[in-house]
Amino acid sequence: MLIIHSLDIRNSKTTSPRLGKSFLLLAALPSQVLQTTIGRLHDAWDFFQKRGYGFPRFKKYGQIKSMLFPQFTVNPITGWQLKLPKLGLVQINLHRPIPDGFVVKQVRTLKKAMGWFVVITIQSEDVT
Repeated sequence: MLIIHSLDIRNSKTTSPRLGKSFLLLAALPSQVLQTTIGRLHDAWDFFQKRGYGFPRFKKYGQIKSMLFPQFTVNPITGWQLKLPKLGLVQINLHRPIPDGFVVKQVRTLKKAMGWFVVITIQSEDVT
């Protein structure tokens, strides 16, 4: 059994891949999504300690509203589909095409009352 003794974000991000071997539900998640979620938890805890009130609410199963996929090596958009790690191809309604000279930096999936939405962050390759 793995016990995390410190609340250092670097230690918890490096132990998250080992947690996936112990807990099968965590192994089903992409490791970068798990690491960004751990980072959000640490940010909420640090903000609580600075402020002194407003204890962070821990989300139960099904209450997390968004997941961040922070890194892509190739363009994940092919036609009307988006390829997400460990989720596979997801059907999307692409409102605007990605302009030439831009690459996808990250993708955030959001759960709203009307369904699932995707926010795609792009960056120009010609940044000077």
